[in-house]
Amino acid sequence: GEERKPENLKRVGVVMDSQGFYPNYSGRDNLRMFGSLHKPVDNKHVDEVLEMVGLANRAHSILESYSMGMKQRLSIALAILDDPELLIFDEPTNGMDPEGIAEIRDLISQLARQGKTVLLASHILAEVEQVCTHMAILKHGKVVKQGDMLKIMLEAGRSELELVVVDPQKAVAVLFDVGYNARIEDVMVVVTAHEGQAEHVSAVLAEHGLFIKEMRRRKANLESVFLEATGCNKNQ
Repeated sequence: GEERKPENLKRVGVVMDSQGFYPNYSGRDNLRMFGSLHKPVDNKHVDEVLEMVGLANRAHSILESYSMGMKQRLSIALAILDDPELLIFDEPTNGMDPEGIAEIRDLISQLARQGKTVLLASHILAEVEQVCTHMAILKHGKVVKQGDMLKIMLEAGRSELELVVVDPQKAVAVLFDVGYNARIEDVMVVVTAHEGQAEHVSAVLAEHGLFIKEMRRRKANLESVFLEATGCNKNQ
């Protein structure tokens, strides 16, 4: 089909492992050599790209002296050398320290603000939650949940209430008997219910002598969404 034409690959940049670079050459020379594999390289453009990824002041240092974050920035520089429309990042912060992770996360956001489409593949859910506007969760190669990140997180947060009661075990049993999905996490009872059901939950527990000390809507995180979507929530 049209989307499989070889020339469409020129519209895509891929950021993977940085180990393929030559350790005894400078970052600039690595970029020039790898960038020239399929077309002549404009040295001025190479310098512009190095500036864009924050490596201008270390462009002439040999790769061996680069930190993990700097090497990954060089990989990104190579990927954007041809100004692609789509950038694919595969585990971009794997093995990095917190400073390097923050650098790459900021750079990804910067590229997205420039109008590029960025596809980020990562098992670090906090990273995905901070960077992405849309998400897709895969299980055994099939998409089990996808959509707008903010909408999914809001919906997930509305679906659970956190309760503090004197007898959590009894509360879970009572709620289960009337059809609620409830579980214990730490000292709290977590029940699958939206805010409109809070009054009913409270009344059911009160009928059994279980009075709620605290109740609040749970703030969702991507981990809970992922576990629910993949059916891996061990607490359910």
